[in-house]
Amino acid sequence: MLSGTLDVCIADIPDDTVYLTESGLGSESSGLGSIEDGSVVELVHGRERCLVTVRQREKSEIFSDLMELGADQARKLKLRHQRRYEWLYTLDKAALLLRPHPVSTCTAVFTGNRRLGKGFVSIGSELLAKLGMPDNKGMPVRIVYGSRAKTLKLYVPSNQLEHRFQLAPATLRFWGLVPGRTYRLRYNQQSGTLTVVPFFNAPLSESS
Repeated sequence: MLSGTLDVCIADIPDDTVYLTESGLGSESSGLGSIEDGSVVELVHGRERCLVTVRQREKSEIFSDLMELGADQARKLKLRHQRRYEWLYTLDKAALLLRPHPVSTCTAVFTGNRRLGKGFVSIGSELLAKLGMPDNKGMPVRIVYGSRAKTLKLYVPSNQLEHRFQLAPATLRFWGLVPGRTYRLRYNQQSGTLTVVPFFNAPLSESS
């Protein structure tokens, strides 16, 4: 039995086929690439199910596993574009089960960037992947810290190895965040809200 998480991408794919890409930059292999290329599996999401042929792409320089499927197939299975799902593959039944995984967490070092506009937040590709956030430059991100909330536009640095969470100095002051300190981040894909708490705080709870 294999398991992990993957991100769904709706693309120009034949309805009876799904393409799987295993992350080449993740910390360890999830085993998604072990599902044999050309095998027919039952794809299950909730009460919806169908038979598909699996095609494996070569490992790619991405930070999270990926499933590509056609728009009609995604509609039938009620799967959504750029959403994260937990997956479980049962070898004996050749069944690939998916269930929503809308909330992801990680930690990051916060820094100030004087060249960054007050209306932007800079998040590197690796952090985006850990949080399940799409790499959509300019996407609005609602950020909550304590009782204060602000919506900022996403800036993605070109350096894939950039792992810091960067804000303009004035924005750091707005929240009272300390440059160089590690904070925990929790992103909810459904609400588009990114919640920030100090690293050693109590477990996270959703903010409105």
